[in-house]
Amino acid sequence: MRSPSVALKYAKAFLRLASNQVEAEAFLKQLIFWTNILSQPQIAAFFSSPLFRQEDKRSVLKKTFTQYNEKLTISSSILILLEKKRLRLLPEILEAFKKVMYQRYDIIQATLMTATPLESTITEQLIHKLNALYQKPVQLETEVNPHLIGGGVLSIDSKTIDFSIRSKLKELKKDLLAVEVEKSQ
Repeated sequence: MRSPSVALKYAKAFLRLASNQVEAEAFLKQLIFWTNILSQPQIAAFFSSPLFRQEDKRSVLKKTFTQYNEKLTISSSILILLEKKRLRLLPEILEAFKKVMYQRYDIIQATLMTATPLESTITEQLIHKLNALYQKPVQLETEVNPHLIGGGVLSIDSKTIDFSIRSKLKELKKDLLAVEVEKSQ
């Protein structure tokens, strides 16, 4: 993270714009959407380039927001970042926003990494079970990592549960290497 304290300040300010959890979650979805768009290499290069005037960049953003019929809250927030030359911090602000939002609304953040994408029904079942287990809402993010071969790794509440094929193979290798083989005579 390049500027964690600056990102955290913006994240807290953005969270104050939401008067309740539903608004905060809606803002988060919009923030994720715009972070993904504005972080694409060509788009990020345009907004960070000194060759283009701030007015031109602002105009492009305003037209884009109009096309997407975007709410005033998110568009104003992103325009402020542009004016303050902090648009490049959007990914860090997004992560900080998630943390402060989850903290404020007592939501547990979890990450599930699997070798292949999971069906939505399986993901929903897992979320339901985690909500029941923790007696709190759980926000589950999924990632795909083909190096796991199969299974997955669940990180939640400072715990990691590794049920991947890759880790099982490593354990098996370790066990096999630890076995002493008798020499036949």
